[in-house]
Amino acid sequence: MGERASQRPELLQAALEHLPKDKPKIAAGLDCPDDILDAVALGVDLFDCSYPTQVTANGYALSFPVREDNSEQGSSTAASAQQHMDVDCGADDTKINMWATQYRMGKGPLVQGCSCFTCRNHSRAYIHHLLQTHEMLAGVLLEMHNTHWWLQFFAAIREAIQQGRLQKYIQWFKQGRQLLQLQQAEQ
Repeated sequence: MGERASQRPELLQAALEHLPKDKPKIAAGLDCPDDILDAVALGVDLFDCSYPTQVTANGYALSFPVREDNSEQGSSTAASAQQHMDVDCGADDTKINMWATQYRMGKGPLVQGCSCFTCRNHSRAYIHHLLQTHEMLAGVLLEMHNTHWWLQFFAAIREAIQQGRLQKYIQWFKQGRQLLQLQQAEQ
């Protein structure tokens, strides 16, 4: 795991070539949605990943777009992710920094359209307050949201595989992220 991120797909492909084709393949330590999608495209079936726990521990809420359609975590989420891309407060197009003071008065859910317990019952301001006061509940609520979001991401991947459109899903996901990153760089 000391390799550069750009080397990861090539190294993973080289390792997978030596494994039986009819057995499940597991990857450990992948730490972002892009890495997961690259690994799935190469044939990895299972993941041992602490990414949602890591972002939770740092006070972030996952917010990257998960679905192509207008259902839960759909296109409204892409707009939501874009409005939360404030690099000055440590956010990017995959997560929202809930420590940032801009959320101290936020009355909406962590991510608009998310159906998790946290987003249905608590506001950004409340999560921000819990983080600022070092309440253990902040981590619990963020973990609930981030785990829900991560599971929705994997559900979307499974759905794309079942429908035979994994490559289209990966292309949509990466193009959307690149567009958001370009827009952020222009600001």
